[in-house]
Amino acid sequence: MPPPPPQLESARARLPVRRLTREPLTTMLARSLCCALLALLPALSTAGGAEPFLQAAQEIAPWIVEVRRQLHRIPETRFNEVKTSAAIRARLDELGIAYRHPFAITGVVATLGSGSPVVALRADFDALPMHEDVDLPFKSEHPGRMHACGHDSHAAMLLGAGKILKRLEADGKLRGTVKLMFQPGEEGGSGAKKMLDEGALAGVDVIFGIHTTADFSGPLPTGTITIADGPVMAGTGMFDAVITGKGGHGAIPHQTVDPVVAASAIIMALQTLVSRNTVPTEAAVVSVTKIHAGDANNVIPSAVEIGGTYRALSPDVFSWLQGAIKEKVQVRGAAPRPAAPDDRACPQRLLPSRAQNVAAAYGCTATVDFDDGKELYTDLGELWITEVTPPLVNNATVAAFARGVADEIFGPGNVLQQPPCMAGEDFAFLTQAIPGAFAWVGHKNVEKDCAAANHNVLFQVDEDSIPYGAAMHAAFAVNWLNAHNAGASPQHSEL
Repeated sequence: MPPPPPQLESARARLPVRRLTREPLTTMLARSLCCALLALLPALSTAGGAEPFLQAAQEIAPWIVEVRRQLHRIPETRFNEVKTSAAIRARLDELGIAYRHPFAITGVVATLGSGSPVVALRADFDALPMHEDVDLPFKSEHPGRMHACGHDSHAAMLLGAGKILKRLEADGKLRGTVKLMFQPGEEGGSGAKKMLDEGALAGVDVIFGIHTTADFSGPLPTGTITIADGPVMAGTGMFDAVITGKGGHGAIPHQTVDPVVAASAIIMALQTLVSRNTVPTEAAVVSVTKIHAGDANNVIPSAVEIGGTYRALSPDVFSWLQGAIKEKVQVRGAAPRPAAPDDRACPQRLLPSRAQNVAAAYGCTATVDFDDGKELYTDLGELWITEVTPPLVNNATVAAFARGVADEIFGPGNVLQQPPCMAGEDFAFLTQAIPGAFAWVGHKNVEKDCAAANHNVLFQVDEDSIPYGAAMHAAFAVNWLNAHNAGASPQHSEL
Protein backbone atom coordinates (compact mmCIF):
# COMPACT_ATOMS: atom_id res chain seq x y z
CA MET A 1 0.00 0.00 0.00
CA PRO A 2 1.54 3.40 -0.94
CA PRO A 3 1.81 5.88 1.94
CA PRO A 4 -0.57 8.81 1.80
CA PRO A 5 0.95 12.04 0.42
CA PRO A 6 1.85 15.05 2.54
CA GLN A 7 -0.96 17.24 3.77
CA LEU A 8 -2.78 19.08 0.98
CA GLU A 9 -4.54 22.41 1.10
CA SER A 10 -8.29 22.05 0.83
CA ALA A 11 -8.42 25.27 -1.14
CA ARG A 12 -5.24 26.60 -2.67
CA ALA A 13 -4.73 30.20 -1.61
CA ARG A 14 -3.81 32.41 -4.51
CA LEU A 15 -0.30 33.69 -4.16
CA PRO A 16 -0.04 37.47 -3.86
CA VAL A 17 0.71 39.24 -7.11
CA ARG A 18 3.52 41.75 -6.98
CA ARG A 19 3.42 43.86 -10.11
CA LEU A 20 6.11 46.24 -11.20
CA THR A 21 4.56 49.67 -10.82
CA ARG A 22 5.14 52.52 -13.23
CA GLU A 23 6.62 55.33 -11.15
CA PRO A 24 5.92 58.97 -12.20
CA LEU A 25 8.60 60.21 -14.57
CA THR A 26 9.26 63.08 -12.17
CA THR A 27 10.78 60.70 -9.68
CA MET A 28 14.46 59.90 -9.78
CA LEU A 29 13.89 56.12 -10.02
CA ALA A 30 11.63 56.19 -13.06
CA ARG A 31 13.81 58.74 -14.82
CA SER A 32 16.95 56.64 -14.35
CA LEU A 33 15.18 53.43 -15.37
CA CYS A 34 13.81 55.03 -18.53
CA CYS A 35 17.20 56.45 -19.46
CA ALA A 36 18.89 53.09 -18.91
CA LEU A 37 16.45 51.26 -21.15
CA LEU A 38 16.59 53.91 -23.86
CA ALA A 39 20.37 53.68 -23.77
CA LEU A 40 20.14 49.95 -24.36
CA LEU A 41 18.42 50.56 -27.69
CA PRO A 42 19.68 53.97 -28.75
CA ALA A 43 18.19 53.86 -32.23
CA LEU A 44 14.66 53.63 -30.84
CA SER A 45 12.63 56.63 -29.79
CA THR A 46 9.79 54.87 -27.95
CA ALA A 47 9.71 55.73 -24.26
CA GLY A 48 8.76 53.29 -21.50
CA GLY A 49 10.27 50.33 -19.71
CA ALA A 50 9.93 47.55 -22.30
CA GLU A 51 8.19 49.10 -25.30
CA PRO A 52 11.50 49.66 -27.20
CA PHE A 53 11.95 45.90 -27.36
CA LEU A 54 8.69 45.42 -29.24
CA GLN A 55 9.71 48.07 -31.75
CA ALA A 56 13.09 46.38 -32.15
CA ALA A 57 11.41 43.00 -32.68
CA GLN A 58 8.99 44.42 -35.23
CA GLU A 59 11.89 45.95 -37.16
CA ILE A 60 13.50 42.51 -37.55
CA ALA A 61 10.17 40.69 -37.97
CA PRO A 62 10.88 39.69 -41.61
CA TRP A 63 14.06 37.93 -40.48
CA ILE A 64 12.29 36.18 -37.58
CA VAL A 65 9.45 35.02 -39.85
CA GLU A 66 11.98 33.77 -42.40
CA VAL A 67 13.60 31.67 -39.66
CA ARG A 68 10.23 30.33 -38.53
CA ARG A 69 9.28 29.29 -42.06
CA GLN A 70 12.65 27.63 -42.59
CA LEU A 71 12.11 25.52 -39.46
CA HIS A 72 8.47 24.85 -40.32
CA ARG A 73 9.51 23.14 -43.56
CA ILE A 74 11.75 20.61 -41.77
CA PRO A 75 9.78 19.26 -38.77
CA GLU A 76 11.52 16.49 -36.84
CA THR A 77 10.25 14.49 -33.88
CA ARG A 78 11.79 14.20 -30.42
CA PHE A 79 15.55 13.73 -30.38
CA ASN A 80 15.63 13.33 -34.17
CA GLU A 81 15.89 17.10 -34.78
CA VAL A 82 19.20 16.94 -36.64
CA LYS A 83 18.33 19.38 -39.45
CA THR A 84 16.52 21.71 -37.07
CA SER A 85 19.43 21.83 -34.65
CA ALA A 86 21.83 22.50 -37.53
CA ALA A 87 19.61 25.31 -38.81
CA ILE A 88 19.51 26.93 -35.36
CA ARG A 89 23.29 26.70 -35.01
CA ALA A 90 23.73 28.23 -38.47
CA ARG A 91 21.59 31.19 -37.41
CA LEU A 92 23.62 31.60 -34.22
CA ASP A 93 26.79 31.58 -36.34
CA GLU A 94 25.20 34.23 -38.55
CA LEU A 95 24.58 36.40 -35.48
CA GLY A 96 28.01 35.75 -34.02
CA ILE A 97 26.60 34.19 -30.84
CA ALA A 98 28.73 31.53 -29.16
CA TYR A 99 27.06 28.23 -28.23
CA ARG A 100 27.63 24.72 -26.91
CA HIS A 101 26.29 21.56 -28.56
CA PRO A 102 25.09 18.89 -28.09
CA PHE A 103 22.92 18.67 -25.02
CA ALA A 104 20.27 15.92 -24.89
CA ILE A 105 21.40 14.67 -28.33
CA THR A 106 20.38 17.72 -30.42
CA GLY A 107 20.01 20.58 -27.92
CA VAL A 108 21.95 23.86 -28.07
CA VAL A 109 22.80 26.46 -25.40
CA ALA A 110 24.01 29.87 -26.60
CA THR A 111 25.54 32.51 -24.34
CA LEU A 112 25.57 36.30 -24.48
CA GLY A 113 27.23 38.69 -22.05
CA SER A 114 29.22 37.68 -19.00
CA GLY A 115 29.18 37.68 -15.23
CA SER A 116 26.21 37.74 -12.89
CA PRO A 117 23.24 37.59 -12.79
CA VAL A 118 22.52 34.75 -15.22
CA VAL A 119 19.16 34.57 -16.99
CA ALA A 120 18.07 31.63 -19.17
CA LEU A 121 15.47 31.85 -21.94
CA ARG A 122 14.09 28.59 -23.26
CA ALA A 123 12.52 27.46 -26.54
CA ASP A 124 11.70 23.91 -27.63
CA PHE A 125 12.01 22.90 -31.30
CA ASP A 126 10.70 19.36 -31.84
CA ALA A 127 7.67 18.53 -33.99
CA LEU A 128 4.84 15.98 -33.90
CA PRO A 129 4.25 12.76 -35.89
CA MET A 130 1.27 14.23 -37.76
CA HIS A 131 0.41 14.99 -41.38
CA GLU A 132 -0.05 18.70 -42.08
CA ASP A 133 -3.38 19.48 -43.76
CA VAL A 134 -2.79 23.21 -44.16
CA ASP A 135 -1.74 24.24 -47.67
CA LEU A 136 1.05 26.72 -47.00
CA PRO A 137 3.90 27.72 -49.31
CA PHE A 138 6.25 26.70 -46.51
CA LYS A 139 4.38 23.58 -45.35
CA SER A 140 6.14 20.49 -44.04
CA GLU A 141 8.51 18.80 -46.46
CA HIS A 142 8.66 15.72 -44.20
CA PRO A 143 5.64 13.44 -44.71
CA GLY A 144 3.96 12.47 -41.45
CA ARG A 145 5.76 15.22 -39.53
CA MET A 146 4.33 18.61 -38.62
CA HIS A 147 4.97 21.60 -36.38
CA ALA A 148 1.49 21.38 -34.88
CA CYS A 149 2.39 22.90 -31.52
CA GLY A 150 4.26 26.04 -32.56
CA HIS A 151 7.75 24.95 -31.58
CA ASP A 152 9.13 26.37 -34.84
CA SER A 153 7.77 29.74 -33.70
CA HIS A 154 9.30 29.30 -30.25
CA ALA A 155 12.76 28.78 -31.71
CA ALA A 156 12.31 31.72 -34.09
CA MET A 157 11.21 33.96 -31.20
CA LEU A 158 14.30 33.03 -29.21
CA LEU A 159 16.61 33.60 -32.17
CA GLY A 160 14.93 36.99 -32.65
CA ALA A 161 15.58 37.79 -29.01
CA GLY A 162 19.18 36.71 -29.53
CA LYS A 163 19.51 39.14 -32.42
CA ILE A 164 18.29 42.00 -30.21
CA LEU A 165 20.46 40.97 -27.27
CA LYS A 166 23.55 40.61 -29.46
CA ARG A 167 23.22 44.26 -30.39
CA LEU A 168 23.19 45.19 -26.72
CA GLU A 169 26.17 42.96 -26.01
CA ALA A 170 28.13 44.57 -28.84
CA ASP A 171 27.45 47.98 -27.28
CA GLY A 172 28.60 46.74 -23.85
CA LYS A 173 25.12 47.22 -22.42
CA LEU A 174 24.26 43.69 -21.29
CA ARG A 175 24.68 43.76 -17.52
CA GLY A 176 25.10 40.06 -16.91
CA THR A 177 24.74 36.76 -18.79
CA VAL A 178 21.87 35.50 -20.93
CA LYS A 179 21.69 31.85 -21.96
CA LEU A 180 19.49 30.85 -24.90
CA MET A 181 18.32 27.27 -24.35
CA PHE A 182 17.16 25.51 -27.52
CA GLN A 183 15.60 22.29 -26.28
CA PRO A 184 14.70 19.09 -28.14
CA GLY A 185 12.24 16.38 -27.16
CA GLU A 186 9.49 18.31 -25.36
CA GLU A 187 6.75 16.17 -26.90
CA GLY A 188 6.87 13.18 -24.58
CA GLY A 189 10.65 13.11 -24.36
CA SER A 190 11.37 15.21 -21.24
CA GLY A 191 14.14 16.97 -23.12
CA ALA A 192 14.20 19.72 -20.50
CA LYS A 193 15.12 17.20 -17.80
CA LYS A 194 17.85 15.73 -19.97
CA MET A 195 19.41 19.11 -20.68
CA LEU A 196 19.21 19.98 -16.98
CA ASP A 197 20.88 16.69 -16.02
CA GLU A 198 23.69 17.35 -18.52
CA GLY A 199 24.49 20.71 -16.94
CA ALA A 200 23.06 22.96 -19.64
CA LEU A 201 21.76 25.42 -17.05
CA ALA A 202 24.56 25.35 -14.50
CA GLY A 203 24.83 28.68 -12.70
CA VAL A 204 21.49 30.03 -13.96
CA ASP A 205 19.63 32.25 -11.48
CA VAL A 206 16.24 32.48 -13.19
CA ILE A 207 14.55 31.03 -16.28
CA PHE A 208 11.74 32.20 -18.54
CA GLY A 209 9.85 30.32 -21.25
CA ILE A 210 7.12 31.02 -23.81
CA HIS A 211 4.53 28.88 -25.58
CA THR A 212 2.22 30.03 -28.36
CA THR A 213 -1.45 29.11 -28.64
CA ALA A 214 -4.82 30.33 -29.89
CA ASP A 215 -6.54 29.13 -26.74
CA PHE A 216 -5.03 28.25 -23.37
CA SER A 217 -7.85 27.91 -20.85
CA GLY A 218 -9.60 30.68 -22.80
CA PRO A 219 -9.07 32.49 -26.12
CA LEU A 220 -5.71 34.24 -26.57
CA PRO A 221 -5.85 36.58 -29.56
CA THR A 222 -2.69 37.91 -31.16
CA GLY A 223 -1.28 40.64 -28.95
CA THR A 224 -2.23 39.02 -25.64
CA ILE A 225 -0.33 36.99 -23.06
CA THR A 226 -1.12 35.09 -19.86
CA ILE A 227 1.35 34.53 -17.02
CA ALA A 228 -0.01 32.80 -13.92
CA ASP A 229 1.16 32.52 -10.35
CA GLY A 230 1.59 29.01 -8.99
CA PRO A 231 0.28 26.02 -11.00
CA VAL A 232 0.16 26.56 -14.76
CA MET A 233 -0.08 23.04 -16.20
CA ALA A 234 -0.64 19.57 -14.81
CA GLY A 235 1.76 16.80 -14.06
CA THR A 236 1.09 14.09 -16.64
CA GLY A 237 1.62 10.35 -16.59
CA MET A 238 0.40 7.33 -18.55
CA PHE A 239 -0.39 3.83 -17.38
CA ASP A 240 -1.09 0.43 -18.95
CA ALA A 241 -2.53 -2.61 -17.20
CA VAL A 242 -2.90 -6.22 -18.29
CA ILE A 243 -5.56 -8.35 -16.62
CA THR A 244 -5.02 -12.05 -17.27
CA GLY A 245 -7.58 -14.83 -16.83
CA LYS A 246 -8.50 -17.98 -18.76
CA GLY A 247 -10.19 -17.68 -22.13
CA GLY A 248 -12.81 -19.90 -23.66
CA HIS A 249 -16.08 -20.09 -25.55
CA GLY A 250 -18.61 -17.40 -24.78
CA ALA A 251 -21.30 -20.08 -24.44
CA ILE A 252 -19.58 -21.75 -21.50
CA PRO A 253 -18.32 -18.88 -19.30
CA HIS A 254 -18.33 -21.13 -16.22
CA GLN A 255 -15.32 -22.93 -17.68
CA THR A 256 -13.39 -19.69 -18.09
CA VAL A 257 -11.87 -17.05 -15.83
CA ASP A 258 -13.26 -13.92 -17.47
CA PRO A 259 -10.77 -10.99 -17.49
CA VAL A 260 -13.34 -8.70 -19.13
CA VAL A 261 -15.45 -8.63 -15.96
CA ALA A 262 -12.37 -8.06 -13.81
CA ALA A 263 -11.18 -5.24 -16.10
CA SER A 264 -14.62 -3.65 -15.94
CA ALA A 265 -14.47 -3.64 -12.13
CA ILE A 266 -11.00 -2.08 -12.22
CA ILE A 267 -12.12 0.64 -14.62
CA MET A 268 -15.06 1.51 -12.38
CA ALA A 269 -12.82 1.52 -9.30
CA LEU A 270 -10.39 3.95 -10.94
CA GLN A 271 -13.19 6.49 -11.36
CA THR A 272 -13.37 6.96 -7.60
CA LEU A 273 -9.77 8.10 -7.23
CA VAL A 274 -10.74 11.66 -8.14
CA SER A 275 -14.41 11.70 -7.15
CA ARG A 276 -14.00 10.09 -3.71
CA ASN A 277 -10.32 10.05 -2.80
CA THR A 278 -8.95 13.53 -3.56
CA VAL A 279 -9.86 16.84 -1.97
CA PRO A 280 -12.59 18.37 -4.20
CA THR A 281 -10.73 21.65 -4.62
CA GLU A 282 -7.60 19.91 -5.94
CA ALA A 283 -7.75 19.48 -9.73
CA ALA A 284 -6.99 15.91 -10.82
CA VAL A 285 -7.87 13.62 -13.72
CA VAL A 286 -7.75 9.85 -14.16
CA SER A 287 -9.00 8.71 -17.56
CA VAL A 288 -9.06 5.18 -18.96
CA THR A 289 -8.73 5.86 -22.66
CA LYS A 290 -8.16 2.48 -24.26
CA ILE A 291 -9.26 -1.12 -23.80
CA HIS A 292 -8.57 -4.22 -25.88
CA ALA A 293 -10.32 -7.44 -25.02
CA GLY A 294 -10.24 -9.84 -27.92
CA ASP A 295 -11.39 -10.05 -31.52
CA ALA A 296 -14.32 -12.49 -31.71
CA ASN A 297 -17.87 -11.99 -30.45
CA ASN A 298 -18.19 -15.55 -29.16
CA VAL A 299 -14.80 -15.91 -27.47
CA ILE A 300 -13.91 -14.82 -23.95
CA PRO A 301 -10.31 -13.59 -24.22
CA SER A 302 -7.53 -14.77 -21.96
CA ALA A 303 -6.35 -11.23 -21.26
CA VAL A 304 -7.54 -7.63 -21.36
CA GLU A 305 -5.33 -4.58 -21.86
CA ILE A 306 -6.39 -1.18 -20.56
CA GLY A 307 -4.55 2.12 -20.48
CA GLY A 308 -5.00 5.76 -19.71
CA THR A 309 -3.62 8.94 -18.25
CA TYR A 310 -3.47 10.57 -14.83
CA ARG A 311 -2.92 14.27 -14.17
CA ALA A 312 -2.90 16.74 -11.28
CA LEU A 313 -1.92 20.35 -10.63
CA SER A 314 -0.59 19.66 -7.13
CA PRO A 315 2.77 17.88 -6.97
CA ASP A 316 1.55 16.00 -3.87
CA VAL A 317 -1.65 14.74 -5.49
CA PHE A 318 0.22 13.84 -8.68
CA SER A 319 2.79 11.71 -6.88
CA TRP A 320 0.02 10.04 -4.87
CA LEU A 321 -2.05 9.17 -7.95
CA GLN A 322 0.50 6.78 -9.41
CA GLY A 323 0.58 4.64 -6.29
CA ALA A 324 -3.19 4.87 -5.92
CA ILE A 325 -3.78 3.65 -9.49
CA LYS A 326 -1.61 0.62 -8.82
CA GLU A 327 -3.50 -0.07 -5.60
CA LYS A 328 -6.86 0.26 -7.31
CA VAL A 329 -5.86 -2.27 -9.94
CA GLN A 330 -4.38 -4.66 -7.42
CA VAL A 331 -6.52 -4.06 -4.33
CA ARG A 332 -10.25 -3.91 -3.93
CA GLY A 333 -11.61 -1.02 -1.90
CA ALA A 334 -10.66 2.60 -1.37
CA ALA A 335 -7.07 3.67 -1.77
CA PRO A 336 -5.70 5.86 1.01
CA ARG A 337 -6.78 9.37 0.10
CA PRO A 338 -4.69 12.54 0.53
CA ALA A 339 -5.11 14.13 3.93
CA ALA A 340 -6.98 17.43 4.21
CA PRO A 341 -6.08 20.20 6.66
CA ASP A 342 -9.25 19.37 8.60
CA ASP A 343 -9.50 15.59 9.05
CA ARG A 344 -13.06 15.98 10.26
CA ALA A 345 -14.00 17.37 6.85
CA CYS A 346 -12.09 14.72 4.91
CA PRO A 347 -11.07 11.79 7.12
CA GLN A 348 -8.26 9.68 5.75
CA ARG A 349 -9.32 6.10 5.09
CA LEU A 350 -6.94 3.21 5.21
CA LEU A 351 -7.46 0.06 3.22
CA PRO A 352 -9.34 -2.58 5.18
CA SER A 353 -7.09 -5.34 6.46
CA ARG A 354 -9.15 -7.85 4.49
CA ALA A 355 -9.02 -5.94 1.23
CA GLN A 356 -8.77 -8.31 -1.69
CA ASN A 357 -7.05 -7.99 -4.99
CA VAL A 358 -9.65 -6.96 -7.59
CA ALA A 359 -8.22 -9.27 -10.18
CA ALA A 360 -7.89 -12.10 -7.67
CA ALA A 361 -11.51 -11.60 -6.66
CA TYR A 362 -12.41 -12.68 -10.18
CA GLY A 363 -9.73 -15.35 -10.37
CA CYS A 364 -7.42 -13.18 -12.49
CA THR A 365 -4.00 -11.57 -12.11
CA ALA A 366 -3.04 -7.99 -13.03
CA THR A 367 0.10 -6.01 -13.76
CA VAL A 368 0.45 -2.23 -14.03
CA ASP A 369 3.11 -0.43 -16.05
CA PHE A 370 3.82 3.31 -15.96
CA ASP A 371 5.55 5.40 -18.60
CA ASP A 372 8.66 6.34 -16.63
CA GLY A 373 12.02 4.62 -16.85
CA LYS A 374 11.47 3.00 -20.24
CA GLU A 375 14.42 2.70 -22.59
CA LEU A 376 13.62 3.94 -26.10
CA TYR A 377 15.73 4.72 -29.14
CA THR A 378 15.65 7.55 -31.66
CA ASP A 379 15.62 6.97 -35.42
CA LEU A 380 19.39 7.38 -35.28
CA GLY A 381 19.81 4.75 -32.58
CA GLU A 382 20.34 7.15 -29.67
CA LEU A 383 19.08 5.87 -26.30
CA TRP A 384 16.78 7.96 -24.12
CA ILE A 385 14.85 7.15 -20.96
CA THR A 386 11.23 8.19 -20.49
CA GLU A 387 10.24 10.42 -17.56
CA VAL A 388 6.93 11.34 -15.95
CA THR A 389 6.35 15.09 -16.30
CA PRO A 390 5.66 16.85 -12.97
CA PRO A 391 3.22 19.77 -12.56
CA LEU A 392 4.46 23.08 -13.96
CA VAL A 393 4.45 25.66 -11.15
CA ASN A 394 5.50 29.27 -11.72
CA ASN A 395 7.52 31.08 -9.09
CA ALA A 396 5.18 33.86 -7.91
CA THR A 397 7.87 36.55 -7.79
CA VAL A 398 9.28 35.72 -11.21
CA ALA A 399 5.77 35.59 -12.68
CA ALA A 400 4.93 39.00 -11.20
CA PHE A 401 8.14 40.43 -12.63
CA ALA A 402 7.31 38.97 -16.06
CA ARG A 403 3.81 40.46 -15.94
CA GLY A 404 5.33 43.87 -15.23
CA VAL A 405 7.46 43.51 -18.37
CA ALA A 406 4.47 42.22 -20.35
CA ASP A 407 2.36 45.23 -19.32
CA GLU A 408 4.79 47.42 -21.26
CA ILE A 409 5.01 45.21 -24.36
CA PHE A 410 1.42 44.02 -24.75
CA GLY A 411 -0.32 47.08 -23.34
CA PRO A 412 -3.07 47.62 -20.76
CA GLY A 413 -5.73 44.95 -20.72
CA ASN A 414 -3.74 42.47 -22.82
CA VAL A 415 -1.93 40.72 -19.97
CA LEU A 416 -4.60 38.19 -19.05
CA GLN A 417 -5.11 35.98 -16.02
CA GLN A 418 -6.34 32.54 -17.08
CA PRO A 419 -6.70 29.43 -14.92
CA PRO A 420 -4.31 26.49 -15.35
CA CYS A 421 -4.98 23.67 -17.79
CA MET A 422 -4.52 19.91 -17.45
CA ALA A 423 -2.11 19.46 -20.36
CA GLY A 424 1.56 18.87 -19.57
CA GLU A 425 4.82 20.70 -20.36
CA ASP A 426 8.35 19.62 -19.47
CA PHE A 427 9.37 23.20 -18.60
CA ALA A 428 8.12 21.90 -15.22
CA PHE A 429 11.49 20.20 -14.68
CA LEU A 430 13.21 23.57 -15.03
CA THR A 431 10.99 25.42 -12.55
CA GLN A 432 11.55 22.59 -10.07
CA ALA A 433 15.27 23.33 -10.19
CA ILE A 434 15.40 27.09 -10.90
CA PRO A 435 13.03 29.96 -10.04
CA GLY A 436 11.16 30.62 -13.25
CA ALA A 437 7.98 31.51 -15.08
CA PHE A 438 6.22 30.16 -18.16
CA ALA A 439 4.01 32.38 -20.33
CA TRP A 440 1.48 31.71 -23.06
CA VAL A 441 1.53 34.16 -25.98
CA GLY A 442 -1.66 34.37 -28.01
CA HIS A 443 -1.84 33.94 -31.78
CA LYS A 444 -5.57 33.57 -32.40
CA ASN A 445 -6.68 35.35 -35.55
CA VAL A 446 -9.87 33.99 -37.08
CA GLU A 447 -9.53 36.10 -40.24
CA LYS A 448 -6.22 34.34 -40.97
CA ASP A 449 -7.56 30.87 -40.03
CA CYS A 450 -5.25 30.85 -37.02
CA ALA A 451 -7.70 29.44 -34.49
CA ALA A 452 -7.10 25.68 -34.49
CA ALA A 453 -5.99 24.06 -31.25
CA ASN A 454 -2.44 22.85 -30.70
CA HIS A 455 -1.82 19.28 -31.92
CA ASN A 456 -4.38 19.74 -34.71
CA VAL A 457 -3.62 19.00 -38.38
CA LEU A 458 -5.03 22.47 -39.21
CA PHE A 459 -2.86 24.27 -36.65
CA GLN A 460 -1.48 27.61 -37.82
CA VAL A 461 0.35 30.45 -36.08
CA ASP A 462 -0.45 34.09 -36.79
CA GLU A 463 3.04 35.30 -37.62
CA ASP A 464 2.17 38.78 -36.33
CA SER A 465 2.40 37.24 -32.84
CA ILE A 466 6.02 36.16 -33.24
CA PRO A 467 7.66 39.59 -32.66
CA TYR A 468 5.75 39.81 -29.37
CA GLY A 469 7.44 36.63 -28.18
CA ALA A 470 10.89 37.80 -29.27
CA ALA A 471 10.38 41.14 -27.54
CA MET A 472 9.11 39.48 -24.37
CA HIS A 473 12.14 37.20 -24.17
CA ALA A 474 14.62 40.03 -24.68
CA ALA A 475 12.83 42.50 -22.39
CA PHE A 476 12.51 39.96 -19.59
CA ALA A 477 16.22 39.18 -19.73
CA VAL A 478 17.41 42.79 -19.85
CA ASN A 479 14.99 44.02 -17.19
CA TRP A 480 15.91 41.13 -14.90
CA LEU A 481 19.64 41.74 -15.33
CA ASN A 482 19.23 45.45 -14.67
CA ALA A 483 16.98 44.94 -11.64
CA HIS A 484 19.21 42.29 -10.05
CA ASN A 485 22.62 43.64 -10.92
CA ALA A 486 24.82 45.08 -8.17
CA GLY A 487 23.34 48.36 -7.00
CA ALA A 488 19.81 47.52 -8.18
CA SER A 489 16.96 49.12 -6.29
CA PRO A 490 15.62 46.93 -3.45
CA GLN A 491 12.11 46.51 -4.85
CA HIS A 492 13.52 44.80 -7.95
CA SER A 493 16.17 42.65 -6.33
CA GLU A 494 14.28 40.09 -4.27
CA LEU A 495 13.46 36.61 -5.59
